[in-house]
Formats: sequence, C-alpha cells, structure tokens
Amino acid sequence: MTQTAQQRTAALTKHLLAQHMLFAGLLCAGFAVAVASLIVGVAIFRGISVSGWEQAATQVPRWYVLFIGVHFGYSVLPIHVAHGKTRRSVAQLIGKFLIAFSAFGALLMVLGFVLEAGLYQLAGWPQALSLSHLFTSPGELHLVLIEYWLRFLVWGAAGALLGAAFYRDGGLGGIVIPPVILLMAVAEMALSPADWWPFGSVPPFMEDLGLGVLPLPVSMVVPLLGALLIGGLGWLVIRDVPLRNKGA
Repeated sequence: MTQTAQQRTAALTKHLLAQHMLFAGLLCAGFAVAVASLIVGVAIFRGISVSGWEQAATQVPRWYVLFIGVHFGYSVLPIHVAHGKTRRSVAQLIGKFLIAFSAFGALLMVLGFVLEAGLYQLAGWPQALSLSHLFTSPGELHLVLIEYWLRFLVWGAAGALLGAAFYRDGGLGGIVIPPVILLMAVAEMALSPADWWPFGSVPPFMEDLGLGVLPLPVSMVVPLLGALLIGGLGWLVIRDVPLRNKGA
C-alpha cells in the first residue's frame, strides 16, 4: 500500500468519522433531552433516587453502535472494494473508525453523566447507580470513559463482523451469530459482573476467593481481548470476500 493510498484511506476515515460523529452528537442531544424530560416527569409522582442516564445509556447507545458496525460490514465494505480499494485497506478503515467512534460515543456518555449531575444537584437528588460498573460513582469520569469505550468497541466490532458475514453469505452469518453473542456476553460480564448473576451477586466461589467484583485490569482486558477476537474473525471473513451482484 503506497503512502498516497494510506493518505487517501486516512482522509476517508476522517470524513466518515466527521459525518457519523455529527449525526451521533445530534441524536445524543435529542436523547439526553428525552431522558431529562422523563426524569422530571417521574419526579412529579415520586422521588428520584438513581441515575436515569445510567439506565438509558446502558441500553440504547450500544445497539446504535452495533448497527453502525453492521452498516460498515454490510454496505461500506463492498462499496469501497468495488471502487478499487483493497480488502485489507477497507478492513483497516473499519477498525480505525470503530476505535475512534467508540471513544467518541464514550465521551458522549461521560458528558451525559456530567450534565445529569448538574440537574440532580440542583434538584437535590442522589445520583446513585443501580447497576454494576467499572466505576462506583458517576464522578469517576475516567472509568466511565473506559467502560463505555470498551463496551462500544465490542458491540461495534460485533456489528461489523455480522454485517460482513451476512453480506458474504446468509448461512455464514447464521454460523457467526453464536460465537459473536458468546464473546459479547463475556465482555459484558467482565464490565458488569454482578448484573449477570442471580440475586445481584457473583457466584459463591468468587466471593470465597475475594472476587466479589472482578479486578479492574481483568475487567478491562477481557472486553479488549473480545474485541480483538471479533476483529480477527472479521478479517477471516473480509480478506477474500467476493463482491455480490445485487441486481442478479
């Protein structure tokens, strides 16, 4: 790959990032207004004791990132290969995009917690967490950033793999679903261990070992390895993917 080609790929990555970041930022702003309105509405009938942003940000955004990944694997990949780019360069573009876009999404989650903290402080509400996280308080912004970056990275990579697999062959897409779900589940367990076990606690053998929560390095490394494994599977699918004649 020549330097000129690398520069073109970098420029294309920046262009795609700018487009998707702008759209995601606008969606997040509307989403934040909706969440704030819901919180205020609930406060009319009963007291607020937990973070509403935590409830919303744990669910909706990761599905959005997943579908962005599917779009890149199913649509962006063949378009750019058809226009003369190598499969390797497009795979690199998708990987770099997902790394940066996941980080941007994590920053939006951090901003949401910060804005919610201001609202809760004005209203005198406790911004308590109801789920398990790498962070124990929304004020641990560096851990909020790390957790959501890792989560979005796994979900985005999973989406890209699924999109590329289904583009290549519907049967292959079906075969890929179980290992993808398994890797995503393991990553989620590492990031929020207590939420995956009955009665909100980890298994007794973990408690006996003093692992009521996973050590922070383990919680960080497991989803990162999951994203790398998903990316490796994605490369196996992409490296010789044939272009389909959709008009046939």
